[in-house]
Amino acid sequence: MRPRAVWAIFRKELTETLRDKRTLFAMIALPALVQPILMLGFGQVTAALNAKNQNVKPAIAIWGTLPTAVTQALEQKLSAKIVERRSTPPAGPEAEARSLIEHETADVVLAAPEGAAAAFEGEGSAAIELYYNPLLSSEHSGAARHRVSDVLEEVSDAALKLRLMHHGLPAHFDRPLTLTIKDVASKEQKGGDFAGRVLPMILLLMVMLGAVYPAIDTTAGEKERGTLQTLLCAPVKPIEIVAGKYLAVVLVAITSAVANLVAMGLALSRQIAAVDGKMMAFTLGPKAFVAIFAALLPAAFLLAALLLALSIFARSFREAQNYITPLMLVLLVPGFAATLPGVKLTAALALVPILNLALLVRDLLVGEMTTVMYMTVLVASSAYAAMAVLFAARVFESEQVLLGGERPWRDIFSRRATSSATLRPGSAVLFTTVLLVLVYYGSLWADPAKLGFAGGTAAVQVALLLVPALLWVKFSGAEFASTLSLRLPTRRALAGTLLLASGIFAIGALVTSAEATFLPGAQPFFDELTKTVGGAALAYPLPVAVLLIAGLPAVCEEICFRGVVMSGLSGTGSRALAIGGSALAFGLLHLSPYHILPTAILGLALGFATLESGSLLVGAIAHFANNGLAVIAERVPAVKAALELPGVIGAALLCASAGLWLLRGSRPKMSPPP
Repeated sequence: MRPRAVWAIFRKELTETLRDKRTLFAMIALPALVQPILMLGFGQVTAALNAKNQNVKPAIAIWGTLPTAVTQALEQKLSAKIVERRSTPPAGPEAEARSLIEHETADVVLAAPEGAAAAFEGEGSAAIELYYNPLLSSEHSGAARHRVSDVLEEVSDAALKLRLMHHGLPAHFDRPLTLTIKDVASKEQKGGDFAGRVLPMILLLMVMLGAVYPAIDTTAGEKERGTLQTLLCAPVKPIEIVAGKYLAVVLVAITSAVANLVAMGLALSRQIAAVDGKMMAFTLGPKAFVAIFAALLPAAFLLAALLLALSIFARSFREAQNYITPLMLVLLVPGFAATLPGVKLTAALALVPILNLALLVRDLLVGEMTTVMYMTVLVASSAYAAMAVLFAARVFESEQVLLGGERPWRDIFSRRATSSATLRPGSAVLFTTVLLVLVYYGSLWADPAKLGFAGGTAAVQVALLLVPALLWVKFSGAEFASTLSLRLPTRRALAGTLLLASGIFAIGALVTSAEATFLPGAQPFFDELTKTVGGAALAYPLPVAVLLIAGLPAVCEEICFRGVVMSGLSGTGSRALAIGGSALAFGLLHLSPYHILPTAILGLALGFATLESGSLLVGAIAHFANNGLAVIAERVPAVKAALELPGVIGAALLCASAGLWLLRGSRPKMSPPP
């Protein structure tokens, strides 16, 4: 893929998109106008309805004899209108009350049995029944019910005080237990909770709506105008076409997300302050804005790819709209689920597409988000976005789809007729995504607390890493030897490997030390990790501990990342992308934000050594030495103390640097690159 060709297509699509005034209006002007109007209008309507309900003069039907104090209170405090009086309640009071209320003759009906007034005047209890219907469109009955019941409570409390005074009892005599309930949630938390139930679904919808028009116009629109066929005749690859169009749609979606986020933040701040400023407060500060924006980026990537892939199937603009409508309906389900009070962002929901982002935004606004969960959601969402981009690229490679032919699904999902010695870049990205989901959920099954350290480690390394990697290579049709670089290193590469293996531990030591200095939660994490490794190193015989902590990862993880992932990414023609991408995948699969950077930097060294030597054995030896030295250090305190000396770390860095220098260009001359 040529960046210059992608840039040219990106500029073309972006220029055509920005020329359309409707797109600019929907992307920037519409959020700034609509969001405040919606919020302020909703608040004014709500306030007007509340005021109207408070001023309702209820129409009341009275059956039976009510206490005089009750009747006077209803007439004086509520200005109630007595529309019907009966000396006794009818035989079927509920049916007749329903008829009166539904015909709007009365808002509520009060029914008192015989002797209710006498019981009230004495020291008995008057049992009064109140009938109402809250489902009427006028809502007068529901509002009247609240006002009437409040007045009856006041009359009851006043009568109770008189009875207590008559008997010389204190006012609190009837309350042996007094419960005072105090809400300790801050105004900011309440405001964030309110905003968190409204903002996520609207933001996700607006991101999608912002990308809908450019996605359709650059695919089905070009088909309908006949310009897509002209573009296909140009000397560009399908992947370059989809990349340029995709970047243009993503930019529009992100711009729409920013505009809506700013407009929604200002509108909610103003609305919450106006409606309930004493109880709630909400301000979208810079930190929250950046965090939410970063969380919305994967959503924009994912939705843009899905919209492009679906739109290209259509032969016209109208047909594309029909394809996209179900996607919008599907998007409403996770967005609505995020508004439910019982739904929380857990480890199980962190990998559910769209829902995890909606819950993430809600937790960010409330202030309950943890760093681990935030990184998990971002990684998972980015992985799903990568899968969607691969799907869109596969669609654009189908001539039947691009030219409007029939049977497109068979053309897309059928197995490729051509085969290659190694994996394709898309296959490597898809494998990483599948592996992420598999390891994330599989680690719940392979929990060392259930299976023991040995059983849990073996289950993760063999069942969740090694077996999927081997099966992936087998079913992809690639050659095992070429894909996994199963060849012996040259003498020069072997010498460089020994030097790298002797000093690679210093790279991790420096990175973890720097991370612990700048990140507050890093040091406790590394202390806990050291405790776990030390406990395992002391609990098992040395050969077993080395096998579990050093041997299995050196084989299984190297086959996954320096084998399958790096081999596939090498197909892009970029050595930097192959090494960096495999290192990033290596870091992300350790499922901890504090572990990503040290592991990824270690992966850079291992990837460089493997790619330059052409042998997976080189990376495996260095990996084994790094982990094995950690086991020995935990068993021998003198070794651990020596490895922490600045002089030893400096010498180790020199050895590692010399090893990498020797490994550079050490691949056998006749050996084809992976």
